[in-house]
Amino acid sequence: MATYDLSRSEVGDLVQGTGLFSDPEWNRILEAIDSTGVFAPGSTSGDKANLEALQFGDAPGANREILFYQGTPEGPITGGDDANAIIFATNENVEASIGGGSKVVASAGGDDKITLTGHGDDVVFTGAGSDQVSAGAGDDTVYGGTGADTLSGGAGSDHLFGEAGDDSIDGGAGDDWIAGGAGDDWLGGGSGDDTILGGSGSDTIEGGSGSDYVEAGAGDDSIEGGAGNDILFGEAGDDFISGGAGSDTLVGGSGNDTLVGGSGGDVFRADSDDAGDDDLVGGSGRDDFFVNVSGDTVVGGSGFDTIHITNYDSTDAKTVEVDGDITTYTFEDGSTVSFSSIERIIFHDQEQS
Repeated sequence: MATYDLSRSEVGDLVQGTGLFSDPEWNRILEAIDSTGVFAPGSTSGDKANLEALQFGDAPGANREILFYQGTPEGPITGGDDANAIIFATNENVEASIGGGSKVVASAGGDDKITLTGHGDDVVFTGAGSDQVSAGAGDDTVYGGTGADTLSGGAGSDHLFGEAGDDSIDGGAGDDWIAGGAGDDWLGGGSGDDTILGGSGSDTIEGGSGSDYVEAGAGDDSIEGGAGNDILFGEAGDDFISGGAGSDTLVGGSGNDTLVGGSGGDVFRADSDDAGDDDLVGGSGRDDFFVNVSGDTVVGGSGFDTIHITNYDSTDAKTVEVDGDITTYTFEDGSTVSFSSIERIIFHDQEQS
């Protein structure tokens, strides 16, 4: 065990000497540590940080600003309540339960399990490996790194980044900001008004309770809005979007999408920058369907529903065919739209009831 008073650059030299963190990774970690005021004038050592280097198995010292662990873990690590930052410089698997106030926690390689039990606003960086992070109370920020990570925000309004790998992210309570990144991710907002970004890959997204905002990104995604008045974008790929309870806005994007409403008056957008053949299915509310006539099929539902044909005038229709409950409009350029259980049609130039 050794204790040092080190400047910002000296801490960087010591950590980078392990060869376990890339320059971009360490720069992000160091900036996060710096933002806590560890190196700011007025800290316990002026512009230097008090750093304690420990082998795994040693008890963490009291009142240390930075704890720097090296070696091979011998069991679960507990404590670190008085540290501003804890760095696990090992490619072995780390299991740690950390309390206290706001702090920065960083691990290198290995399949790590990090549980934060305090009430501070923590920042956690995990490196390569399939890591598990439970952030607990506070408005926390967690970066998953590479690997198939499991991140849980817990209470508070958290920022959770899966980054590379097939990640599982649960925002928990609070108004969370979740980004899956690359990979086929599962992203759950939990309670609160959440913002969820899928990224690349075919993601499964559940907004949960609250009024959520979702951008699924590239890939064939599945989105369930849940309770609340949600705004759901499928974007690229052949997506499935279900609004659930509440008055939702469902936007398919490019690809052959399926959009399903629920209770509440929903708005379906398959008209702007949407070149796919989409299926739009209303629910029990008063729904509005906006289509650009590219082979779309609309089924209204049990409410008083309206279809908006946004890129054609009524005079552009070449034929109108009625087959049972299904009406099909064919336009001069061969484009079609089929619909049923629709009470009102609004063309670009006029309204028909």
